[in-house]
Amino acid sequence: MTTPADICVTADWILPVDRPPIRHGMITIADGRIASLHSIDDPTQFREDRGDTQCKQCVRYGNVAILPGLINAHTHLDLSGWSHTFAGRPKLWEWIPEVVRFRRSESYHPGQAIEDGLRAALAGGAVATVDVIPPDWLTWDWPHEKREGWTDDRAWLPKSGLTRLRVFSFIECLAPTGVMRIPPSELFDRHRKACLRLGWHPAISPHAPYTVPLEILEEVVKLAEDRDLILAMHLAETAEEVLFLATGEGPFREMLEKLSAHKPGVFRPGRTLKDVLKVLCRAPRVLIIHGNYLTEPEISLLSRFADRVAVVYCPRSHEFFGHAHYPLEQFLTASIPVLVGTDSRASHPDLSIFGELQAARRRHPELKAETIIRMGTTDAARFLDCDGDLGRLAVGRPATFSVIELPSRYESDDPYEAVLSSQSHVRAVWIDGDVVYEHRGA
Repeated sequence: MTTPADICVTADWILPVDRPPIRHGMITIADGRIASLHSIDDPTQFREDRGDTQCKQCVRYGNVAILPGLINAHTHLDLSGWSHTFAGRPKLWEWIPEVVRFRRSESYHPGQAIEDGLRAALAGGAVATVDVIPPDWLTWDWPHEKREGWTDDRAWLPKSGLTRLRVFSFIECLAPTGVMRIPPSELFDRHRKACLRLGWHPAISPHAPYTVPLEILEEVVKLAEDRDLILAMHLAETAEEVLFLATGEGPFREMLEKLSAHKPGVFRPGRTLKDVLKVLCRAPRVLIIHGNYLTEPEISLLSRFADRVAVVYCPRSHEFFGHAHYPLEQFLTASIPVLVGTDSRASHPDLSIFGELQAARRRHPELKAETIIRMGTTDAARFLDCDGDLGRLAVGRPATFSVIELPSRYESDDPYEAVLSSQSHVRAVWIDGDVVYEHRGA
């Protein structure tokens, strides 16, 4: 006699990603884990009791594909309350001061913004997200936050799907004047304690080569080495970074001066992106955020560290700023893992990682859809060292997956192509055998 499973879930397609697609598939779930995963013998019979499989509850999705839960590899959740608009495509050095002004304004409520951002991430198909958070979230420096009280803001996560979504929280390091207000080790220790209270996974992020001089970067990398931390840095986001590293001049210097954050002599001229990369690659694991303007010499260097380095591509943010063609094919040819992120609402219409994968497919039609889906599932889980729980669908693993509603008609026989069709959308998200998000639209 078979012990009944808690739930069975049926779908037109199940895409384990690391194995061939399963047509007319069924997943059975017991105690939050996958008990069985197979094709149904008779695709017209989705029954609760097939004799060999008994379930207490059956969810019949029909025209959907089930795939491993999606992972958003880069965002800034505290900017989820952003409402400013730009005329045309702003330059990065024009956009950053607007972000600074927003974070100093009465409209900035990071606790609520993070809650809203996590809810949007779930709606976009994510089961995990990599968030870069400013160091100020650990202080009482803001009058409006002191009035509202961090005690309330840190208790905002309701006991729902939001607490189940895995958050990798990177505390941001900034030192444009050559000094951090709080030393990196102390800053990270404070961050780690806060993350423990929230159930988040702490990490560290030196912001960018125009806000973190090489000497401070070396200190942060040493901390990552000592603590075995993942490190993330915005790098080669614009071509003007190269000019700033080489000469200390250009629009980034002008931006820092306008923000009263420039100090002569802090950023020594004569530096290159390769100089920054050589320091970064000492860390145990490194996320290169964007990497839009990395060229063959830098890509060749990164390929030597492909076991510890990944690049994060944010297609719609890339389009928002009007950047040149993204070197995605060059990264993949060099065997450098490429993950996918949404970036923030300050450069984005939403926080849907599924929408980001669809955008990547539109912008890179030469790539297989399966390759792009791997970037948002298996590859991301492996790099973040959570592939024991996420990134694959297999017996014994947590029943954590994204359910994608497929178009009623599509031309390709490839289910991966159907998943990334512009007409597909997120139908539901499951974490550990529970539905934590369900699309309620028509």
